[in-house]
Amino acid sequence: MGQEPCFFMNEIDHQQDIVYLNYAATSFPKSKIALDSFYKSLCAPPSGIRQNGSDTLLQEMRKRAAALLNISASSVYFTHSATVGLNQVIKGFIKKDSCLAIDNRSHNAVVRPWLSLKHSCRCLLASLYDEEDQFIKSRLFEALAHSPKLFCLTHASNVNGSIYPVEEIMDLIRLHSPTTAILIDASQSAGALNLSSLHQADFLVFPSHKHLHSVPGAAVLVAKKHLEPIILGGTGVNSMVEETLNQHDYFAEVGTMNLPAIQALVDSLAFAHDTTKEHQKKESLLVSQFLEGVRHIEGLQIIGKGDEENRLAIIALKPAYGSPELHWASFLKTQKIFVRGGVHCSPLHHQQLKLEESGTLRFSFGWDSTSEHIEKALSALREFSIIAKEVFSNAAL
Repeated sequence: MGQEPCFFMNEIDHQQDIVYLNYAATSFPKSKIALDSFYKSLCAPPSGIRQNGSDTLLQEMRKRAAALLNISASSVYFTHSATVGLNQVIKGFIKKDSCLAIDNRSHNAVVRPWLSLKHSCRCLLASLYDEEDQFIKSRLFEALAHSPKLFCLTHASNVNGSIYPVEEIMDLIRLHSPTTAILIDASQSAGALNLSSLHQADFLVFPSHKHLHSVPGAAVLVAKKHLEPIILGGTGVNSMVEETLNQHDYFAEVGTMNLPAIQALVDSLAFAHDTTKEHQKKESLLVSQFLEGVRHIEGLQIIGKGDEENRLAIIALKPAYGSPELHWASFLKTQKIFVRGGVHCSPLHHQQLKLEESGTLRFSFGWDSTSEHIEKALSALREFSIIAKEVFSNAAL
C-alpha cells in the first residue's frame, strides 16, 4: 500500500539525455499533473453508477470541461480518441445525398471518413489555404454556394503549425450559410491555445495525448446537434431500451470508459487553461531560436511560415538532399533526438506542397523543451547537412 507507482516522473531520470521534439505526434514525458490524476483515478474504487445522477465522476468531468470551453455541459461527451470523435460527427451527422465539405488542411481522421461517404453524398474539398497558408476568402464562398450540411475546419496544421482563422471563417459561414453545421478539429491546438473562442462551433473534437501532455485513451467530443451513434452498446443509461434515442443517452460513450484517462485529460485541460500564456511565451522563444538557426544551415528549407507569428511550436523542413524519414530522422535518432519524418497523416497539405512522396522533417516542441534541446538539434542538423550534401551529391554523379 505504501509503495510509489512505478511510472512516476522520477522513474525516467535515466532518459534525461533524450531530446524529444515530436510533440505534434504525442507528448513525452507526460506531465506530473496527468500522471498523478490518472493514478489517483485508477486506484479509486469503481463506482457502481456510471451516468445517472449529477454527482458521478463522469458528470463532474463533463461539467469541468464545459466550463473551460465556455459551453453547456449537456454538449460534452468523452470518446476513446479524437479519431473516434471525428468519425462519430461525420458519419453520425451526414445523411444520404447531403453535402460534406472539408478544408485542405484536414487530417486523415477527417479525410478518410469523408472519402468513405463519396458514394452516398456530395464530398466537397474547399481549398481554403494557399501554399503559404494564407486564407482565400473567395474559395470559402465557392464552397458555401453548395450549401454544405457540414463543414469540417482544421484549427491548426499538424504539418507546420500554422494557426488558421477559424473564428473568422465561422462568422462568415453563419452569415452566408446559416444552415451549415461546423466541426472544428482542434487536435493540435488543444493545450497550446485557449479553445473557449471556439464556442460557436456545433462540433469540436480534441484528444488528450498531444499538447495537453496527458495520457492516451481519451478525447473530448462537443456535440450541440443530434448525431446518430456509429458504435452501439452499453452507455449506462436506458439499458432496457433497444437503441439510444437522444443525446442524453450519451450515445457516444459506449462500452467501458477510460475514466482514469478522462480525469487526467480534464485536469490537464484545466492546467493548460491556467498556464497557456506562460507556455506560449516560452515556446515562441524556442521557435525563434530554431528558425534563426535553421536559416543558416545549407540545404534546409522552412515549409510555410518563416516566423513565430500565428503558429504553434511545430516547424517542418524540406531537405535538399536525402529522405526526411529514412536519412535525416534516422540520423537524429542516433543522436537521441526524436523528431518525425515523412507524411504526417495530412495528405491534402502534402499534395499541395508537392511533398506527398518525401514528406517533411518535422520538429515540434512542448512544455519540457528547452533552449539546450534546440541547440543540440541544430548542431546535429548542421553536422548531417554536410554529410548529406556530400553523400547524395556524389551519388547523383
